[in-house]
Amino acid sequence: MSEYTLTARPALGGYHQSFEAVTLEEVTELAVVSIATPHGGADAVAESLKKAYGVAPPKAGEAILSDDGQTRFLGMASDQIFAVFDHAEADAAEVIAGKLNDAGYCTLQSDNWVGLRISGSRSRDALARICPIDLAPSVFPEGKSARTIMEHMGVIIYPDGPDSFVLLSASSSAGSFLHALETSINNVLLRLWRGPCDKRRLPVRWRCLSDQGIASPCRRLPLQPVSAHPRPLRRLFPVSDRRP
Repeated sequence: MSEYTLTARPALGGYHQSFEAVTLEEVTELAVVSIATPHGGADAVAESLKKAYGVAPPKAGEAILSDDGQTRFLGMASDQIFAVFDHAEADAAEVIAGKLNDAGYCTLQSDNWVGLRISGSRSRDALARICPIDLAPSVFPEGKSARTIMEHMGVIIYPDGPDSFVLLSASSSAGSFLHALETSINNVLLRLWRGPCDKRRLPVRWRCLSDQGIASPCRRLPLQPVSAHPRPLRRLFPVSDRRP
């Protein structure tokens, strides 16, 4: 008999980092269970959800919290629901299936996803740099969910509180997803720290460009017209490279 045992570990090792006005942390012990509706079984699933959790099946793009506030149901498609809740054990699918009396096909998805929560007063600003959907409270309040793309990675996003969002992405690219979020947060905070454009704070190359009015990291200096560009555009393309 083997003397070795396997111990489950979070995909990002329980990552937690507090930035200025933004907190980013891994959501550990998060169970994700897919509930697929059998053909002709929509009514049975709806009845079981109402009886066990006090909710109706969410439509695609909705996120409904159970009456006890412990389980959130995300509408993924017309016949697919994700149940998301805190559960460290590997029997999450059996737990959901038992409460629904096997009305739907339940499969465990937890290991396929990494969960990150981003919160704080500047969380929307950080997400706005990489998330293509409108996250304004009036457009994307609690009770909504969406599938989108961030830095070429698929993401499920839903708000779970004021200025707080849970992001689910593939666990196989967890490190890349974390890096994308950290970079976006740092870029937002760097712009806040820089404040009014002070060329003494900029690298030498950026100072030279801003002196010429060509570019400014702060986007506060006006751009020169193309005709006043210190290097005429015609010189960028040799005559021999031109096509008739």
